[in-house]
Amino acid sequence: MSHERSGWSRLACGPAVAALLAGIASAQTVWYVDVNGTPSTSDDIEGFFRLDAVGPPIVYCTAKTNSCGTLPMISSAGTPSASATSGFVVSCSNARGSDSKNLKNGVLIYSVVGPGNTPFLGGTLCLATGGGAVIKRTSTNPPIVPGTPGLCDAVHMIDMNTYTQDLLPVQSNPDPALTMPLTQVWCQWIARDTISNGALVSDAMTYIQGP
Repeated sequence: MSHERSGWSRLACGPAVAALLAGIASAQTVWYVDVNGTPSTSDDIEGFFRLDAVGPPIVYCTAKTNSCGTLPMISSAGTPSASATSGFVVSCSNARGSDSKNLKNGVLIYSVVGPGNTPFLGGTLCLATGGGAVIKRTSTNPPIVPGTPGLCDAVHMIDMNTYTQDLLPVQSNPDPALTMPLTQVWCQWIARDTISNGALVSDAMTYIQGP
């Protein structure tokens, strides 16, 4: 049985695999998928897929207003990959400026379970927390672009491809699911702000791991 969808094609596709991959696409790659819905090249092959389009990361949820009265903003550059060692940078702009005497460290938190909407540090936790969901965190660091003390012009950044392969200077115990193509990730930045405003909490982003 043959099926087609905008941006990619499916051959010999069973209903379980069709449901798993609906709306998900990965760049110029052939994958075999078994009846249990896990990527495979051997056992219980149900479908053969040519995935030839990349869906961009999607920003969702609402950021907490920072101490400057603006909103921290999550964004990305590059392509998420389950195997590349670099090339997908997730950033947060409008963070509090930092200097050597007053570091405004930040951390990207993420989940491979789903989105959420829970009150959190005066803002919203946009990652799933129920049903045994585990929220992981990357390494905590000062902003890559330190900005100006007293202003909100700093930028936090992390290369999530480098993190996925555990190649950051500080080992971070990445979730093994990140090394599997087609894994969906939900992520969000938190960082230090002023004492009166508490923590910076960004909006969130979701993306699909490519090969």
